[in-house]
Amino acid sequence: MQPLVPDGTHGSRPLATGVDALAGPYDQSRAFAEITRLGVVNKRLLAMLECERQQLARALHNDAGQVMTAIRFCAQALHHEIDADGRQAGLDEIAQLAEHSVSLLRSLSAGLWPPPLDTLGLAAALRWQATEMFLKRDEVLVLKLDALRQRLPPEVELALFRIAQESLANVLRHARAGRVEVCLQLADGCLELAIDDDGCGISSVETADGGIAIMRLRAQLAGAELQIEPGTNSGTRVLVRIVVSGWQGVEKHPASPGHGGPDRE
Repeated sequence: MQPLVPDGTHGSRPLATGVDALAGPYDQSRAFAEITRLGVVNKRLLAMLECERQQLARALHNDAGQVMTAIRFCAQALHHEIDADGRQAGLDEIAQLAEHSVSLLRSLSAGLWPPPLDTLGLAAALRWQATEMFLKRDEVLVLKLDALRQRLPPEVELALFRIAQESLANVLRHARAGRVEVCLQLADGCLELAIDDDGCGISSVETADGGIAIMRLRAQLAGAELQIEPGTNSGTRVLVRIVVSGWQGVEKHPASPGHGGPDRE
């Protein structure tokens, strides 16, 4: 039974509770639909967090864990090494492994939170990340990044950065591309982030995998629109668009080829 409250006359009426308190009788179905949608978003968000934790655990185990194990074996071998040159060689190997482990941990730390994003903004962070990922690759990397005079909200910058990061990782894992282009531009009141490659394209099955589902959720939570479609030169194009009407002007930098050499076009 619902509690009664005065109705402003001489009687009483039931106290509105739950959805009734938030919406009129004609809006109840819409309110229930919104509650259902928020529940779905919450489940996806939790799945995204668990997926990121799994990726971090895998990186710690497969990369940093193996290096630490190698250091332990080298240290144990030194206990039985009598020859001075052999001991020195073992110490040198441990020092190299330790340096490698520091590099791995720094890379993992940067993956958790990119250093340039806080201080230099989205364009600089995208340039840093793309250059790092393709530094020792054969693909031609082309960057067309407009340096914005105004900063986006931190949560939006992070969402766009993570989408680009996952897109570039997918290119490295699956695309077999020869050329990759990352473009950030402000046009018609919208900020657009596009990642194009000329690789083998993407299947409908791949568009439903965990990484791309996380990209879609990030875009949704940031208020952006995400499209994954065939690229202009075969391959795949990932496009993120978010309305930023009211912004005035960007400082445009010319397209810069990455480490792989000049643009092929």
